[in-house]
Amino acid sequence: MVTTYTLGSYTDLATDNQTVTPFYSKARLFVLKNKIDFSAYSVISDGDEIVEALNIPANTIVQAVWLYVETVDAGITDVDVGPGGAASVLFLDGASFATTGYVYTTAGAYNPFAGGTTPGYLFSSADTIDLLIKTSDTSDTAVLYVYALCVDLTDPDL
Repeated sequence: MVTTYTLGSYTDLATDNQTVTPFYSKARLFVLKNKIDFSAYSVISDGDEIVEALNIPANTIVQAVWLYVETVDAGITDVDVGPGGAASVLFLDGASFATTGYVYTTAGAYNPFAGGTTPGYLFSSADTIDLLIKTSDTSDTAVLYVYALCVDLTDPDL
């Protein structure tokens, strides 16, 4: 006899633990964070400097990326954030280090916080999320944090 499992039929669900027991062996959803301190390591940009911000493991979906600017650098006003400096995949487009606080609302097709149309980006192989500094200036005062909301897809039983 086939049992149909429906929402609300708690007694049916309790009879088949293989069907309903969540797999908790490791966290699937996680946040990566990195502090970038340009006051310790300044970057002189001629309009296309790439700074690696986060290492992303293989088989990971990055669902969103955001920044927190702790210390302002008023001269850096045009920064793209994406994998490997690729202009075709952007989480943030035209971010600025000129204002203290969270930066997550600049346009970016792969960032749902910014009204993006694509719910995340799959890293099938390990790569980095980079800051592409498009402003021609020296970044020597900014201190910021880069965050990525990720989903681990390494388990074959996922």
